[in-house]
Amino acid sequence: MDAYKAERAVRNGAAAGVFSAVVTLVMIWVRASAPQTRNVPQLGRAALVDVVLLLLLSFGMRQRSILAAALMLVYFGASKVLLVQEIGPSGVGSAALFGYLYLRALQGAAALRQPRSGKASGPWVPWWAYYTVPSALLLLVFTLLQG
Repeated sequence: MDAYKAERAVRNGAAAGVFSAVVTLVMIWVRASAPQTRNVPQLGRAALVDVVLLLLLSFGMRQRSILAAALMLVYFGASKVLLVQEIGPSGVGSAALFGYLYLRALQGAAALRQPRSGKASGPWVPWWAYYTVPSALLLLVFTLLQG
């Protein structure tokens, strides 16, 4: 995989993660605004943790992290297995598409991390971004969990 295809695969995988987080956030909002009925279950704080985790992993994938891409692929696979156990097989096409995008992002991140002669690896990110962004998101998660 050349550098252009690898960069595109990483970008597409990160975009898929952000899209999944946005859709989950919209579903939380829709279900929270729906009247309390038996056929509309409410999503709890676990769904908000899911959104934060998806955004963190997407940020890591965009930074070409092999670990973030691998964790996103494993997390996606585990969530789909649990979803199939709960409600049965549904959304196989979208699951296959997202699985493919996350797998390609993992391959792209691995290809971009290989040493290249004379080229810098990755975009410049200020040192404080590695501490501030995850710390703020973890603080948000803990605040939501405590109520």
